Amino acid sequence: IYCSNIKKNKIISPDLGEVIGYFIGEGCYTDKCHPKITNNNKEILDKIKKILQINFGNNSYKEYIYKNGCSDICFRNQSKKWITSLFNKGRARDKKLTNIIITQQSETLNAVIGAIFSGEGEVNESNIAISSTSELLLRQIQAIFIKNEIHASLIIHHSKYKNLPYISYRLYICKYDDILKFKNIYQKYISKEKLYKFSNIKIPAKSNTRFKIPKDFIRSVTKNININSIFGYPDNTEDICGSIYNQNLTYEKCQKLNLTINSELLQDILDAEYYFVSIKNIEYIGKEEVYDFETEEDIHAGFINGIFVHNSMGKKKADLMSEMEQKFLDGCKKINKVSIKEAK
Repeated sequence: IYCSNIKKNKIISPDLGEVIGYFIGEGCYTDKCHPKITNNNKEILDKIKKILQINFGNNSYKEYIYKNGCSDICFRNQSKKWITSLFNKGRARDKKLTNIIITQQSETLNAVIGAIFSGEGEVNESNIAISSTSELLLRQIQAIFIKNEIHASLIIHHSKYKNLPYISYRLYICKYDDILKFKNIYQKYISKEKLYKFSNIKIPAKSNTRFKIPKDFIRSVTKNININSIFGYPDNTEDICGSIYNQNLTYEKCQKLNLTINSELLQDILDAEYYFVSIKNIEYIGKEEVYDFETEEDIHAGFINGIFVHNSMGKKKADLMSEMEQKFLDGCKKINKVSIKEAK
């Protein structure tokens, strides 16, 4: 839970936010290594050097060029003091977004994420991903994506390094609409090389028979409707609810159906940010210990990883729900962090 107040933090400009992003993604700072960024992309290297020079002067970095095409941009003098004030020494698995960074203005945070993606991101035909050995870092980025209404899934990747088990993590964005949202928000800070690859992402076909709406929903929206008369069938025709509509239907068929029956429930399902998919198999994995959380002083509410959480009060208590809604809106208005529209 991050409790830092942005008023107490020095505001970081978006250009320095980019440097922070590259340092998080491809930087190093340990007992054996002074703070530096390693990369082989000339566009990125030139940008980092230019930003450091503008903000900290001509002696703000030292570049070491290797035969394999990579370069180290080592922080010096004032830039070194600046970067070490933001980060402690640690391993790649210890990387994270510090409170100072998380509480920056949205444009600076966009610059940080865009630079991390430029360094550690990948663009594939059907998805984009960010890789890291730090689970915490990717969890933090995932929470930021949620605020921007982007859904991302964290996957554990098992491999080997020097013949020993090696675990890393990948944060995937797979839905095409979410990929477009990501591009629109962060493209200003993504390298040209990575940005060009977005044009190779395949646009999904409108009709996808893999995903089907369960027949229980179809029954629910058609059980009180004389479907036969709507479609102009004779009254003695077998009821459609008990025949062709008594099965799972593709989203395309349901869209055509709803043009006729105008079901609010069915439209909500069609517009939802998820798809129904059949369960392939169910496997028993045994009993495991699970955990609950609550805030201090029996308040039972709070911000967890940037998400406001409140205990359930029961859907049947409509009056209490209405009362809590107004309390929430009043609270948002009081702290003036979000607009009333966003709060609603």
